[in-house]
Amino acid sequence: IRQQQPETAIVVLTVNDAEPFLIEAIKAGAASYILKENISEQLVNSIRLLAEGGSLIPLHLLQQAMAKDSEDINSPYLEGRLLEPLTEKEMEVLTRLVQGMKNQEIADELNLAKATIKKRIQSILSKMMVSDRTQAALKAVKLNLVNL
Repeated sequence: IRQQQPETAIVVLTVNDAEPFLIEAIKAGAASYILKENISEQLVNSIRLLAEGGSLIPLHLLQQAMAKDSEDINSPYLEGRLLEPLTEKEMEVLTRLVQGMKNQEIADELNLAKATIKKRIQSILSKMMVSDRTQAALKAVKLNLVNL
């Protein structure tokens, strides 16, 4: 499929959460790997994320695969992907990060505690597989997750 239509996003629906299957799916170009037990909650989020240029691979499966043998996973397959879709609340924070707002400014605008914003930012960084807010903002723009 990827050879004929490289822009096609591939979603793997499976009952198998074993690490070798995940690695093979990623190597084959899968953009999302959804366990059938979670299909109702993840399918819509995955389709939305794919339409935005991202992907969905459950965090626990990716961590399991990476811990086993990170060399088995070709990193370009993970470039431009998210471990999990961002929640609506995380997207609100990410949008403001891209705008260059500081934590306190985001907290004030969203009427939330600064600590809540910090927790959401940590979750965003984890899901986006980046180490700081600047990288998150750059990746968000690259993946068209937010409008400038």
